[in-house]
Amino acid sequence: EDTERTQIHVLAVQAITSLVLSAMTVPVAGNPAVSCLEQQPRNKPLKALDTRFGRKLSIIRGIVEQEIQAMVSKRENIATHHLYQAWDPVPSLSPATTGALISHDKLLLQVNPERELGNTSYNLGQ
Repeated sequence: EDTERTQIHVLAVQAITSLVLSAMTVPVAGNPAVSCLEQQPRNKPLKALDTRFGRKLSIIRGIVEQEIQAMVSKRENIATHHLYQAWDPVPSLSPATTGALISHDKLLLQVNPERELGNTSYNLGQ
C-alpha cells in the first residue's frame, strides 16, 4: 500500500512538472514538438555593478573566487580531525562517486574557508 501510494505521488509530480514545462515553452510554428523554453532570469542585474565602484568590486570578487577555488583544489585527500570530513553533507558532489569534474561553485558548499585557514573559532560574521 505504501509503495503504491509512493508511485502515485511520483506520477503526480511527473505529470505536474510536465504540464508546467509545456506551459513555459515558446511554440515553434508548424512543429510544437521542437518548442523551446522561455528563459526568464530570476535575478535582475544590479545597476550598481555598472558603476566604477561596481567594476572594482567585480574584479575583487573574481580574485577572491579564484583563491577559494585554488584552496578547494588543494583540499582533496587531506586527512583532518574534523568530523565533517567523515560525513559528506553533499554526497552527490563527491568526486569519488561521480568521477567527473565539479564546478567550484558546487564545491563551495563543502568548504568553510575559516576552518581551512586554521582558525577554528567562530567569528562575528559566522
